[in-house]
Amino acid sequence: MPEEQLMKPHSPKINTIILFGAQAAASFLSFVAIFCLTRYLGPERFGLYATALAFVALFLPIADLGIDLALTRLVAKDRSRLKTLLGSALKLKAVLLALIVIIIYLVALILKYDLHERGLILIATFGMLSLSITNSFIASIRALQRMEMEAVSLILGRLSFVILVLIMIFLGAGLTEMLICQLLGNLIFGVVAFVLLTRKVGPLEFPSGFEFGLIKEGLPFCLSALFVVVYFKIDTVMLSRMVGDSAVGYYNAAYNLVFALMIISNSMVAVAFPVIASRYRSDFAGAQSVFKQGFRYSLVLGLPFACGGTYLAAGLIGLIYGQNYFPSVLALKIIIWTVPIIFLTNLFGNSLGGIGLQKRVAMVAGINAIINILLNFWLIPRYSFNGSAVATVVTELLGLAIMTPMVLKIFKPDWVSVTLLTVVSNVVAVALLYVLKVENLFYGVAIYFIVYILLLLMFRVVGLGDLAFWRRLGEVREV
Repeated sequence: MPEEQLMKPHSPKINTIILFGAQAAASFLSFVAIFCLTRYLGPERFGLYATALAFVALFLPIADLGIDLALTRLVAKDRSRLKTLLGSALKLKAVLLALIVIIIYLVALILKYDLHERGLILIATFGMLSLSITNSFIASIRALQRMEMEAVSLILGRLSFVILVLIMIFLGAGLTEMLICQLLGNLIFGVVAFVLLTRKVGPLEFPSGFEFGLIKEGLPFCLSALFVVVYFKIDTVMLSRMVGDSAVGYYNAAYNLVFALMIISNSMVAVAFPVIASRYRSDFAGAQSVFKQGFRYSLVLGLPFACGGTYLAAGLIGLIYGQNYFPSVLALKIIIWTVPIIFLTNLFGNSLGGIGLQKRVAMVAGINAIINILLNFWLIPRYSFNGSAVATVVTELLGLAIMTPMVLKIFKPDWVSVTLLTVVSNVVAVALLYVLKVENLFYGVAIYFIVYILLLLMFRVVGLGDLAFWRRLGEVREV
Protein backbone atom coordinates (compact mmCIF):
# COMPACT_ATOMS: atom_id res chain seq x y z
CA MET A 1 0.00 0.00 0.00
CA PRO A 2 2.72 2.58 0.80
CA GLU A 3 4.31 1.99 -2.63
CA GLU A 4 0.93 2.43 -4.31
CA GLN A 5 0.51 5.74 -2.55
CA LEU A 6 3.97 6.84 -3.57
CA MET A 7 3.28 5.93 -7.19
CA LYS A 8 -0.14 7.57 -7.28
CA PRO A 9 0.03 10.19 -10.05
CA HIS A 10 -0.69 13.85 -9.59
CA SER A 11 -3.45 15.39 -11.68
CA PRO A 12 -2.36 16.80 -15.05
CA LYS A 13 -3.10 20.25 -13.67
CA ILE A 14 -0.58 19.83 -10.84
CA ASN A 15 1.96 18.21 -13.16
CA THR A 16 1.69 21.03 -15.68
CA ILE A 17 2.26 23.68 -13.03
CA ILE A 18 5.21 21.79 -11.52
CA LEU A 19 6.88 21.01 -14.84
CA PHE A 20 6.30 24.43 -16.34
CA GLY A 21 7.77 26.09 -13.26
CA ALA A 22 10.76 23.74 -13.30
CA GLN A 23 11.41 24.17 -17.01
CA ALA A 24 11.02 27.93 -16.71
CA ALA A 25 13.65 27.93 -13.95
CA ALA A 26 15.88 25.57 -15.94
CA SER A 27 15.48 27.69 -19.05
CA PHE A 28 16.47 30.79 -17.10
CA LEU A 29 19.56 28.99 -15.81
CA SER A 30 20.44 27.84 -19.34
CA PHE A 31 19.92 31.39 -20.55
CA VAL A 32 22.37 32.64 -17.94
CA ALA A 33 24.92 30.04 -19.06
CA ILE A 34 24.47 30.84 -22.77
CA PHE A 35 24.57 34.59 -22.05
CA CYS A 36 27.91 34.16 -20.31
CA LEU A 37 29.30 31.73 -22.88
CA THR A 38 28.44 33.82 -25.93
CA ARG A 39 29.98 36.97 -24.51
CA TYR A 40 33.01 35.16 -23.11
CA LEU A 41 33.78 32.99 -26.14
CA GLY A 42 32.86 35.39 -28.96
CA PRO A 43 31.19 34.40 -32.26
CA GLU A 44 33.95 32.10 -33.58
CA ARG A 45 34.66 30.06 -30.43
CA PHE A 46 30.97 29.96 -29.53
CA GLY A 47 30.33 28.69 -33.05
CA LEU A 48 32.80 25.85 -32.47
CA TYR A 49 31.11 25.06 -29.13
CA ALA A 50 27.69 24.98 -30.82
CA THR A 51 29.02 22.85 -33.68
CA ALA A 52 30.32 20.15 -31.33
CA LEU A 53 26.97 19.93 -29.52
CA ALA A 54 24.94 20.00 -32.75
CA PHE A 55 27.11 17.33 -34.39
CA VAL A 56 26.65 14.96 -31.46
CA ALA A 57 22.93 15.73 -31.17
CA LEU A 58 22.43 14.26 -34.65
CA PHE A 59 23.22 10.83 -33.19
CA LEU A 60 21.10 11.03 -30.02
CA PRO A 61 17.98 9.43 -31.59
CA ILE A 62 20.11 6.48 -32.76
CA ALA A 63 21.41 6.06 -29.22
CA ASP A 64 17.81 6.01 -28.04
CA LEU A 65 15.91 4.22 -30.86
CA GLY A 66 12.65 5.62 -29.49
CA ILE A 67 12.99 3.49 -26.36
CA ASP A 68 12.16 6.33 -23.97
CA LEU A 69 8.87 7.38 -25.59
CA ALA A 70 7.90 3.72 -25.87
CA LEU A 71 8.76 3.33 -22.18
CA THR A 72 6.53 6.27 -21.23
CA ARG A 73 3.66 4.94 -23.30
CA LEU A 74 3.86 1.34 -22.02
CA VAL A 75 4.33 2.26 -18.37
CA ALA A 76 1.49 4.81 -18.55
CA LYS A 77 -0.77 1.90 -19.51
CA ASP A 78 0.61 -0.55 -16.90
CA ARG A 79 2.70 0.92 -14.04
CA SER A 80 3.44 -2.52 -12.59
CA ARG A 81 5.93 -3.10 -15.46
CA LEU A 82 8.02 -0.01 -14.73
CA LYS A 83 11.02 -1.62 -13.01
CA THR A 84 11.48 -4.42 -15.52
CA LEU A 85 10.88 -2.22 -18.56
CA LEU A 86 13.29 0.44 -17.30
CA GLY A 87 15.92 -2.20 -16.55
CA SER A 88 15.51 -3.61 -20.04
CA ALA A 89 15.74 -0.15 -21.57
CA LEU A 90 19.03 0.54 -19.78
CA LYS A 91 20.50 -2.78 -20.95
CA LEU A 92 19.60 -2.01 -24.56
CA LYS A 93 21.04 1.49 -24.29
CA ALA A 94 24.34 0.24 -22.88
CA VAL A 95 24.93 -1.67 -26.12
CA LEU A 96 23.70 1.16 -28.33
CA LEU A 97 25.80 3.82 -26.64
CA ALA A 98 29.00 1.83 -26.98
CA LEU A 99 28.41 1.59 -30.74
CA ILE A 100 27.50 5.26 -31.03
CA VAL A 101 30.81 6.47 -29.59
CA ILE A 102 32.68 4.60 -32.33
CA ILE A 103 30.31 5.80 -35.07
CA ILE A 104 30.54 9.46 -34.02
CA TYR A 105 34.32 9.44 -34.01
CA LEU A 106 34.49 7.76 -37.42
CA VAL A 107 32.07 10.26 -38.96
CA ALA A 108 34.10 13.14 -37.49
CA LEU A 109 37.17 11.69 -39.21
CA ILE A 110 35.33 11.34 -42.52
CA LEU A 111 34.17 14.97 -42.35
CA LYS A 112 37.80 16.01 -41.73
CA TYR A 113 37.38 17.71 -38.38
CA ASP A 114 40.83 18.45 -37.00
CA LEU A 115 42.27 16.92 -33.82
CA HIS A 116 41.09 19.75 -31.56
CA GLU A 117 37.57 19.63 -33.02
CA ARG A 118 37.44 15.85 -32.64
CA GLY A 119 38.44 16.21 -29.00
CA LEU A 120 35.59 18.64 -28.40
CA ILE A 121 33.17 16.32 -30.20
CA LEU A 122 34.30 13.40 -28.05
CA ILE A 123 33.63 15.31 -24.82
CA ALA A 124 30.22 16.36 -26.15
CA THR A 125 29.58 12.70 -27.00
CA PHE A 126 30.03 11.59 -23.40
CA GLY A 127 27.66 14.37 -22.38
CA MET A 128 25.13 12.94 -24.82
CA LEU A 129 25.59 9.42 -23.42
CA SER A 130 24.81 10.57 -19.89
CA LEU A 131 21.79 12.51 -21.14
CA SER A 132 20.51 9.46 -23.01
CA ILE A 133 20.58 7.36 -19.82
CA THR A 134 18.94 10.19 -17.90
CA ASN A 135 16.14 10.38 -20.46
CA SER A 136 15.11 6.83 -19.56
CA PHE A 137 14.69 7.84 -15.91
CA ILE A 138 12.72 10.92 -16.98
CA ALA A 139 10.54 8.81 -19.30
CA SER A 140 9.63 6.61 -16.33
CA ILE A 141 8.91 9.61 -14.13
CA ARG A 142 6.61 11.08 -16.78
CA ALA A 143 4.77 7.78 -17.11
CA LEU A 144 4.14 7.85 -13.35
CA GLN A 145 3.01 11.48 -13.72
CA ARG A 146 5.07 12.60 -10.73
CA MET A 147 6.70 15.62 -12.31
CA GLU A 148 8.18 16.97 -9.09
CA MET A 149 10.96 14.38 -9.45
CA GLU A 150 11.80 15.62 -12.93
CA ALA A 151 11.59 19.21 -11.70
CA VAL A 152 14.13 18.73 -8.90
CA SER A 153 16.51 16.76 -11.13
CA LEU A 154 16.35 19.24 -13.99
CA ILE A 155 16.90 22.31 -11.83
CA LEU A 156 19.83 20.80 -9.94
CA GLY A 157 21.45 19.68 -13.19
CA ARG A 158 21.11 23.09 -14.84
CA LEU A 159 22.16 24.94 -11.69
CA SER A 160 25.31 22.84 -11.51
CA PHE A 161 26.06 23.63 -15.15
CA VAL A 162 25.69 27.38 -14.59
CA ILE A 163 27.86 27.37 -11.48
CA LEU A 164 30.58 25.37 -13.24
CA VAL A 165 30.50 27.71 -16.27
CA LEU A 166 30.84 30.78 -14.05
CA ILE A 167 33.78 29.18 -12.23
CA MET A 168 35.49 28.31 -15.53
CA ILE A 169 35.00 31.86 -16.85
CA PHE A 170 36.48 33.25 -13.65
CA LEU A 171 39.48 30.94 -14.11
CA GLY A 172 39.87 31.93 -17.77
CA ALA A 173 39.18 28.41 -19.06
CA GLY A 174 38.75 27.40 -22.71
CA LEU A 175 36.30 25.47 -24.86
CA THR A 176 37.30 22.06 -23.54
CA GLU A 177 36.48 23.01 -19.98
CA MET A 178 33.13 24.49 -21.02
CA LEU A 179 32.07 21.24 -22.66
CA ILE A 180 33.19 19.33 -19.56
CA CYS A 181 30.84 21.59 -17.58
CA GLN A 182 28.04 20.47 -19.89
CA LEU A 183 28.96 16.83 -19.27
CA LEU A 184 29.03 17.24 -15.49
CA GLY A 185 25.69 19.08 -15.49
CA ASN A 186 24.10 16.17 -17.39
CA LEU A 187 25.62 13.65 -14.99
CA ILE A 188 24.20 15.46 -11.97
CA PHE A 189 20.80 15.65 -13.69
CA GLY A 190 20.88 11.88 -14.20
CA VAL A 191 22.11 10.92 -10.75
CA VAL A 192 19.43 12.98 -9.01
CA ALA A 193 16.68 11.57 -11.26
CA PHE A 194 17.89 8.00 -10.60
CA VAL A 195 17.98 8.50 -6.82
CA LEU A 196 14.53 10.09 -6.65
CA LEU A 197 12.96 7.46 -8.90
CA THR A 198 14.40 4.44 -7.10
CA ARG A 199 13.41 5.88 -3.74
CA LYS A 200 9.82 5.87 -4.99
CA VAL A 201 9.65 2.53 -6.79
CA GLY A 202 12.51 0.54 -5.27
CA PRO A 203 15.54 -1.04 -6.97
CA LEU A 204 15.39 -1.69 -10.69
CA GLU A 205 15.01 -5.17 -12.13
CA PHE A 206 17.21 -6.37 -14.98
CA PRO A 207 15.59 -9.38 -16.65
CA SER A 208 17.72 -11.88 -18.51
CA GLY A 209 17.90 -11.23 -22.23
CA PHE A 210 16.72 -8.10 -23.98
CA GLU A 211 13.23 -6.65 -24.27
CA PHE A 212 13.32 -6.05 -28.03
CA GLY A 213 9.64 -5.12 -27.90
CA LEU A 214 10.76 -1.72 -26.63
CA ILE A 215 12.70 -1.17 -29.83
CA LYS A 216 9.83 -2.39 -31.97
CA GLU A 217 7.42 -0.09 -30.14
CA GLY A 218 9.84 2.81 -30.17
CA LEU A 219 11.31 2.61 -33.67
CA PRO A 220 8.69 4.91 -35.27
CA PHE A 221 9.35 7.42 -32.46
CA CYS A 222 13.08 7.04 -33.18
CA LEU A 223 12.61 7.79 -36.86
CA SER A 224 10.57 10.87 -36.02
CA ALA A 225 13.16 12.06 -33.51
CA LEU A 226 16.01 11.38 -35.93
CA PHE A 227 14.37 13.34 -38.72
CA VAL A 228 13.51 16.19 -36.35
CA VAL A 229 17.07 16.37 -35.02
CA VAL A 230 18.42 16.33 -38.57
CA TYR A 231 16.43 19.34 -39.67
CA PHE A 232 17.10 21.21 -36.41
CA LYS A 233 20.84 20.46 -36.16
CA ILE A 234 22.12 19.68 -39.63
CA ASP A 235 22.11 23.38 -40.52
CA THR A 236 24.68 24.09 -37.80
CA VAL A 237 26.95 21.29 -39.02
CA MET A 238 26.52 22.38 -42.65
CA LEU A 239 27.29 25.99 -41.77
CA SER A 240 30.48 24.93 -39.99
CA ARG A 241 31.66 23.02 -43.06
CA MET A 242 30.40 25.40 -45.78
CA VAL A 243 30.92 28.85 -44.22
CA GLY A 244 32.82 28.74 -40.92
CA ASP A 245 32.54 28.88 -37.16
CA SER A 246 31.67 32.59 -36.99
CA ALA A 247 28.55 31.99 -39.09
CA VAL A 248 27.61 29.18 -36.69
CA GLY A 249 28.07 31.56 -33.76
CA TYR A 250 25.81 34.23 -35.27
CA TYR A 251 23.18 31.68 -36.26
CA ASN A 252 23.12 29.93 -32.90
CA ALA A 253 22.85 33.24 -31.06
CA ALA A 254 19.46 33.73 -32.74
CA TYR A 255 18.62 30.01 -32.67
CA ASN A 256 19.18 29.65 -28.92
CA LEU A 257 16.89 32.57 -28.12
CA VAL A 258 14.09 31.03 -30.15
CA PHE A 259 14.38 27.45 -28.99
CA ALA A 260 14.71 28.41 -25.33
CA LEU A 261 11.02 29.22 -25.64
CA MET A 262 10.26 25.55 -26.29
CA ILE A 263 10.03 25.01 -22.52
CA ILE A 264 6.49 26.38 -22.72
CA SER A 265 5.37 23.88 -25.33
CA ASN A 266 7.42 21.02 -23.88
CA SER A 267 5.83 21.49 -20.46
CA MET A 268 2.32 21.10 -21.86
CA VAL A 269 3.26 18.22 -24.15
CA ALA A 270 5.13 16.33 -21.41
CA VAL A 271 1.95 16.26 -19.35
CA ALA A 272 -0.50 15.81 -22.23
CA PHE A 273 1.31 12.88 -23.90
CA PRO A 274 0.75 10.21 -21.20
CA VAL A 275 -2.81 11.43 -20.57
CA ILE A 276 -3.77 11.24 -24.25
CA ALA A 277 -1.95 7.91 -24.63
CA SER A 278 -3.76 6.30 -21.68
CA ARG A 279 -7.19 7.92 -22.13
CA TYR A 280 -7.71 8.00 -25.90
CA ARG A 281 -9.48 4.61 -26.04
CA SER A 282 -11.23 4.65 -22.66
CA ASP A 283 -12.10 8.35 -22.30
CA PHE A 284 -11.91 10.11 -25.66
CA ALA A 285 -13.68 13.20 -24.33
CA GLY A 286 -10.99 13.64 -21.70
CA ALA A 287 -8.17 13.19 -24.21
CA GLN A 288 -9.90 15.55 -26.64
CA SER A 289 -10.29 18.18 -23.92
CA VAL A 290 -6.56 18.07 -23.18
CA PHE A 291 -5.72 18.40 -26.87
CA LYS A 292 -8.16 21.27 -27.50
CA GLN A 293 -6.82 23.35 -24.68
CA GLY A 294 -3.26 22.49 -25.64
CA PHE A 295 -4.04 23.79 -29.14
CA ARG A 296 -5.55 27.00 -27.79
CA TYR A 297 -2.62 27.81 -25.57
CA SER A 298 0.01 26.76 -28.08
CA LEU A 299 -1.38 29.41 -30.40
CA VAL A 300 -2.04 32.06 -27.76
CA LEU A 301 1.43 31.71 -26.23
CA GLY A 302 3.42 31.12 -29.40
CA LEU A 303 2.24 33.84 -31.79
CA PRO A 304 3.18 36.93 -29.71
CA PHE A 305 6.80 35.78 -29.57
CA ALA A 306 6.93 35.81 -33.37
CA CYS A 307 5.13 39.14 -33.88
CA GLY A 308 6.68 41.02 -30.98
CA GLY A 309 10.07 39.38 -31.43
CA THR A 310 10.29 40.51 -35.04
CA TYR A 311 9.78 44.13 -34.02
CA LEU A 312 12.11 43.98 -31.00
CA ALA A 313 14.84 41.71 -32.47
CA ALA A 314 17.60 44.34 -32.55
CA GLY A 315 17.00 45.29 -28.93
CA LEU A 316 17.06 41.64 -27.85
CA ILE A 317 20.35 40.87 -29.60
CA GLY A 318 21.99 44.04 -28.31
CA LEU A 319 20.89 43.46 -24.72
CA ILE A 320 21.76 39.79 -24.52
CA TYR A 321 24.80 39.35 -26.77
CA GLY A 322 26.18 42.83 -27.40
CA GLN A 323 27.27 44.60 -30.58
CA ASN A 324 29.51 41.73 -31.70
CA TYR A 325 26.38 39.75 -32.52
CA PHE A 326 24.37 42.36 -34.46
CA PRO A 327 24.71 40.28 -37.68
CA SER A 328 22.29 37.89 -35.91
CA VAL A 329 19.39 40.38 -35.95
CA LEU A 330 17.99 39.43 -39.36
CA ALA A 331 18.37 35.73 -38.59
CA LEU A 332 16.37 36.23 -35.39
CA LYS A 333 13.61 38.11 -37.23
CA ILE A 334 13.28 35.16 -39.58
CA ILE A 335 13.71 32.15 -37.31
CA ILE A 336 11.51 33.49 -34.53
CA TRP A 337 8.51 32.66 -36.74
CA THR A 338 9.17 29.01 -36.03
CA VAL A 339 7.97 29.52 -32.44
CA PRO A 340 4.17 29.42 -33.01
CA ILE A 341 4.62 26.78 -35.71
CA ILE A 342 6.72 24.50 -33.49
CA PHE A 343 4.35 24.99 -30.55
CA LEU A 344 1.60 23.51 -32.73
CA THR A 345 3.64 20.79 -34.47
CA ASN A 346 5.09 19.68 -31.14
CA LEU A 347 1.57 19.19 -29.78
CA PHE A 348 0.32 17.62 -33.01
CA GLY A 349 3.20 15.15 -33.36
CA ASN A 350 3.13 13.98 -29.76
CA SER A 351 -0.66 13.66 -29.72
CA LEU A 352 -0.65 11.56 -32.89
CA GLY A 353 2.16 9.42 -31.47
CA GLY A 354 0.29 9.00 -28.21
CA ILE A 355 -2.68 7.40 -29.97
CA GLY A 356 -0.56 5.00 -32.01
CA LEU A 357 -0.02 7.02 -35.21
CA GLN A 358 3.71 7.48 -34.71
CA LYS A 359 4.41 6.06 -38.19
CA ARG A 360 2.57 8.97 -39.75
CA VAL A 361 4.55 11.39 -37.59
CA ALA A 362 7.77 9.68 -38.68
CA MET A 363 6.73 10.08 -42.31
CA VAL A 364 6.13 13.82 -41.84
CA ALA A 365 9.45 14.24 -40.04
CA GLY A 366 11.25 12.34 -42.79
CA ILE A 367 9.81 14.61 -45.48
CA ASN A 368 10.80 17.65 -43.43
CA ALA A 369 14.36 16.40 -42.96
CA ILE A 370 14.87 15.87 -46.69
CA ILE A 371 13.41 19.27 -47.60
CA ASN A 372 15.48 20.98 -44.91
CA ILE A 373 18.76 19.49 -46.14
CA LEU A 374 17.98 20.43 -49.74
CA LEU A 375 17.02 23.98 -48.74
CA ASN A 376 20.20 24.39 -46.72
CA PHE A 377 22.34 23.18 -49.63
CA TRP A 378 20.67 25.78 -51.82
CA LEU A 379 20.37 28.71 -49.37
CA ILE A 380 23.59 28.56 -47.30
CA PRO A 381 25.97 29.33 -50.22
CA ARG A 382 23.77 32.30 -51.17
CA TYR A 383 22.66 33.73 -47.82
CA SER A 384 24.88 32.03 -45.19
CA PHE A 385 23.18 31.67 -41.77
CA ASN A 386 20.17 33.77 -42.80
CA GLY A 387 19.50 31.11 -45.43
CA SER A 388 19.53 28.46 -42.71
CA ALA A 389 16.95 30.47 -40.78
CA VAL A 390 14.67 30.58 -43.84
CA ALA A 391 15.11 26.83 -44.37
CA THR A 392 14.05 26.13 -40.78
CA VAL A 393 10.87 28.22 -41.05
CA VAL A 394 9.86 26.71 -44.40
CA THR A 395 10.48 23.20 -43.07
CA GLU A 396 8.30 23.76 -40.02
CA LEU A 397 5.51 25.24 -42.14
CA LEU A 398 5.55 22.16 -44.33
CA GLY A 399 5.24 19.84 -41.32
CA LEU A 400 2.36 21.90 -39.94
CA ALA A 401 0.56 21.82 -43.29
CA ILE A 402 0.81 18.03 -43.48
CA MET A 403 -0.21 17.28 -39.88
CA THR A 404 -3.04 19.77 -39.53
CA PRO A 405 -5.64 17.76 -41.51
CA MET A 406 -4.79 14.66 -39.45
CA VAL A 407 -5.38 16.27 -36.06
CA LEU A 408 -8.43 18.22 -37.20
CA LYS A 409 -10.05 14.99 -38.30
CA ILE A 410 -9.30 13.16 -35.04
CA PHE A 411 -9.50 15.76 -32.26
CA LYS A 412 -11.73 18.39 -33.93
CA PRO A 413 -10.43 21.49 -32.09
CA ASP A 414 -12.38 24.77 -32.34
CA TRP A 415 -9.57 26.32 -34.32
CA VAL A 416 -11.13 28.90 -36.65
CA SER A 417 -12.31 31.48 -34.13
CA VAL A 418 -9.34 30.95 -31.80
CA THR A 419 -6.85 31.39 -34.64
CA LEU A 420 -8.56 34.45 -36.11
CA LEU A 421 -8.98 36.28 -32.80
CA THR A 422 -5.43 35.48 -31.69
CA VAL A 423 -4.00 36.77 -34.98
CA VAL A 424 -6.06 39.99 -34.73
CA SER A 425 -4.88 40.55 -31.15
CA ASN A 426 -1.25 40.23 -32.18
CA VAL A 427 -1.61 42.42 -35.26
CA VAL A 428 -3.18 45.21 -33.19
CA ALA A 429 -0.46 44.95 -30.50
CA VAL A 430 2.47 45.07 -32.93
CA ALA A 431 0.80 47.82 -35.01
CA LEU A 432 0.60 49.94 -31.87
CA LEU A 433 4.36 49.57 -31.36
CA TYR A 434 4.93 50.76 -34.94
CA VAL A 435 2.58 53.72 -34.53
CA LEU A 436 4.18 54.78 -31.24
CA LYS A 437 7.66 54.07 -32.68
CA VAL A 438 8.71 52.28 -29.50
CA GLU A 439 12.45 51.56 -29.52
CA ASN A 440 13.09 50.73 -25.88
CA LEU A 441 12.98 46.93 -25.41
CA PHE A 442 11.41 46.97 -21.96
CA TYR A 443 8.73 49.52 -22.88
CA GLY A 444 7.99 47.56 -26.03
CA VAL A 445 7.53 44.27 -24.16
CA ALA A 446 5.35 45.93 -21.50
CA ILE A 447 3.07 47.69 -24.01
CA TYR A 448 2.73 44.57 -26.18
CA PHE A 449 1.94 42.35 -23.20
CA ILE A 450 -0.71 44.68 -21.73
CA VAL A 451 -2.46 45.31 -25.06
CA TYR A 452 -2.35 41.65 -26.05
CA ILE A 453 -3.78 40.36 -22.76
CA LEU A 454 -6.56 42.96 -22.78
CA LEU A 455 -7.54 42.02 -26.32
CA LEU A 456 -7.54 38.28 -25.51
CA LEU A 457 -9.80 38.95 -22.54
CA MET A 458 -12.07 41.23 -24.58
CA PHE A 459 -12.40 38.64 -27.34
CA ARG A 460 -12.86 35.91 -24.69
CA VAL A 461 -10.02 33.84 -26.09
CA VAL A 462 -8.92 33.40 -22.48
CA GLY A 463 -10.81 33.96 -19.25
CA LEU A 464 -10.06 35.44 -15.87
CA GLY A 465 -9.21 33.47 -12.75
CA ASP A 466 -8.06 29.93 -13.23
CA LEU A 467 -8.46 30.05 -17.05
CA ALA A 468 -10.24 27.39 -19.05
CA PHE A 469 -7.05 25.48 -19.73
CA TRP A 470 -6.22 24.77 -16.10
CA ARG A 471 -9.82 24.06 -15.18
CA ARG A 472 -10.45 21.54 -17.95
CA LEU A 473 -7.04 19.94 -17.78
CA GLY A 474 -7.50 19.45 -14.07
CA GLU A 475 -10.67 17.47 -14.70
CA VAL A 476 -8.80 14.75 -16.64
CA ARG A 477 -7.28 12.69 -13.84
CA GLU A 478 -5.62 9.34 -13.68
CA VAL A 479 -7.37 6.89 -11.38
